[in-house]
Amino acid sequence: MHGDIKPENIIVTKRKEKTVFKMVDFGSITEVYSEVTRAGTPSYLAPERFKQAPVTEQTEIYAIGVTLYEALPGKFPFGEIEPFQNPSFDKPPKHPGKLNPKIPEWLESVILRAVESDTDKRYHNYSEMLFELDNPQKVRPYFDKTSSFI
Repeated sequence: MHGDIKPENIIVTKRKEKTVFKMVDFGSITEVYSEVTRAGTPSYLAPERFKQAPVTEQTEIYAIGVTLYEALPGKFPFGEIEPFQNPSFDKPPKHPGKLNPKIPEWLESVILRAVESDTDKRYHNYSEMLFELDNPQKVRPYFDKTSSFI
């Protein structure tokens, strides 16, 4: 667990011709296991963290999804969230492929599943998300059940 996953805390480097991602800034780690905390950067916090939920594998997956969403279309899925703000996650985020048409559909599905505000629809484990990132041909399409078919 890290507790504050965001682009500024990820270093990309090479090791033996392989790209490696390293996490830095473990300043929030002391609060990661606290039951009541909003430690971390608000725009990357999962919706349940605003309701005092602890950091879990699912909340970290959410932060990874926000990081990918921000990196590719250049925006936050639910807009930028300021400290002490109580944001609403009622509306689903705009599909990142509409903001950046170079994003393939399979990757869009991975990102949208990672930033899903409903924890039952979000990836439960890192391994689920990693499997789909490693196997684009096996990614299940993401469907927002609240949007119309038109």
